[in-house]
Amino acid sequence: MMAKLRTALFQRPHERINSIKHINGLIAKSKEMTDWNIGVTLEPDEIEGKVLPRPSIKNNNGPPKSLEDIQILGKVITEPREFSHWAIFCIRKDVENAKYIQDKFYELSEQQNLGVFVDYGTIMTLDNNSSINNFKEAIDEFFYDRVKESKSQGGMKGYFFLVIMPDTIR
Repeated sequence: MMAKLRTALFQRPHERINSIKHINGLIAKSKEMTDWNIGVTLEPDEIEGKVLPRPSIKNNNGPPKSLEDIQILGKVITEPREFSHWAIFCIRKDVENAKYIQDKFYELSEQQNLGVFVDYGTIMTLDNNSSINNFKEAIDEFFYDRVKESKSQGGMKGYFFLVIMPDTIR
């Protein structure tokens, strides 16, 4: 069975089409299909497609650069952003998951040497029986207390919020 599967996976396009036609024929002739009077088209559908142009990198100082342009290799094409202001919103029973995510972000920023520092975020804990409105209010309060305050002090930093919310919350 596995050998047949491997063979099927590594077929050339015309061989694969023939295999599909053969399988469609077997399905069409099956007892279930004939008993229920269900027909199967033996020819696969065809769609028209086109090859898209190669992607390029937008350049603020001139025309877009092709990915084949070796002059851009090894150059910084974006500035890494420090994550020192962020928060995780979760219910009490998910605090351990939030701490795990927080630790992973911090560890990856340190270990992977990506040039992006991720500080420990603030974990905002809500009651286990919280509603969507409770989450909304907590996020609004955090935003107005912390984000607006830093903006008014002239040092607006980038904030992001991660929300861990069970499917059962309405």
